Amino acid sequence: MRSTGVGIDLLKLGQYSNRFHYHLKEEEHIFILKGSATLILGDRKYVMKERDYCCFPAGQRAGHHLFNHTQENCVFMTIGDNHPDDIACFPNSGKARIRAAGKSIPISSL
Repeated sequence: MRSTGVGIDLLKLGQYSNRFHYHLKEEEHIFILKGSATLILGDRKYVMKERDYCCFPAGQRAGHHLFNHTQENCVFMTIGDNHPDDIACFPNSGKARIRAAGKSIPISSL
């Protein structure tokens, strides 16, 4: 059974939203509610500001995360699939996390 997760996060000056990653089966969405942050997507950078939206389709093999480059807090909403079977890839470290039947298993190298 598939479900959707929604979260609201606060990103302080100099913080990253999470580890640089992508998912093979889960789609993710980001919507900036307040402030601004830099979206790092693959080898490109985009400044996202209040009311900007971005989608990361499942299987898109470009790592992503947000970085707060500003002096103010950034508040953003994340919406995404919570698929019981997924592979999250972390290209900067060469690691992955496999989730099968809802249980996660870290993998040291790809």
